[in-house]
Amino acid sequence: MAAHNASIKTEEIKKFDDLALKWWDLNGPMRMLHTMNPLRIDYLKAQLGKLETKKQIPLLDVGCGAGIFSESAA
Repeated sequence: MAAHNASIKTEEIKKFDDLALKWWDLNGPMRMLHTMNPLRIDYLKAQLGKLETKKQIPLLDVGCGAGIFSESAA
């Protein structure tokens, strides 16, 4: 018997499949996320710079953006 997963919406999968080839295009449909990254990275650096430790600090990016911010943060 096949499992029924009501949380999977095929139209959402298709939407993101269609975006996949344009995801990293800086002038593509995700342009706003790419444009925001320098500001977000500067803010993160400023906040981390206030810490008294010089050790590496692991970060977890929880949110939306499918890795666009995480790639920049890395």
